[in-house]
Amino acid sequence: MLGDGVVFVKPGDPQALATAIEALTSDPDYLVQKQRDARTAAERFTSDEITRDLAQWIIDSKQSRK
Repeated sequence: MLGDGVVFVKPGDPQALATAIEALTSDPDYLVQKQRDARTAAERFTSDEITRDLAQWIIDSKQSRK
């Protein structure tokens, strides 16, 4: 759902977080690409999209209970 605009690290692992931050700050092209990817992912989170997905989930949930 989030696309390629995220960098995942293991929760509670400060070394993994430091490594991820270093990768972003030491490679400007990598950082710019992640920023572009994040912006693209964020543009999909409009109120219309979220409402449409939620409405469909409710409809599907009701139908599966029948």
